[in-house]
Amino acid sequence: KSIEDKVDDYVDTFFWFDRDLFNLYRYEFKTHQANMSKQTKLSISTIYRTVKRCKIKINQKLKEDYYEK
Repeated sequence: KSIEDKVDDYVDTFFWFDRDLFNLYRYEFKTHQANMSKQTKLSISTIYRTVKRCKIKINQKLKEDYYEK
């Protein structure tokens, strides 16, 4: 399984808001949080915090999987 697949599988287990916002960020807006904020009507700080929280969770999960081997 590729890392991308593992990330997708893990993101699917997130709370719906985190999952949807993070996938929107990953696939449509990349690093353009200001554009994302305008189009979704969410504050930049909400987007930033959610994306950061998701990235930390993903990094911790992938570290666990990697070091279990």
